[in-house]
Amino acid sequence: MSGYLAFPFAPDARGRSASVDRARHIREMIEQVLFTAPGERVMRPEFGCGVKELLFQPASDALAAALA
Repeated sequence: MSGYLAFPFAPDARGRSASVDRARHIREMIEQVLFTAPGERVMRPEFGCGVKELLFQPASDALAAALA
């Protein structure tokens, strides 16, 4: 058994809380930060980076500076 809850939370085949290993847990946490828009979480409005909004923007120096 791994010590980290899977994200998104779901039951496993036995009906218990699904768990993942450390590497998978870290990957899931990074994905949460990258794919959450600032202001999306009510109690944590500063959480997230809003990368999805930048995905289809035209390539420019301003976009490169924003991503840096």
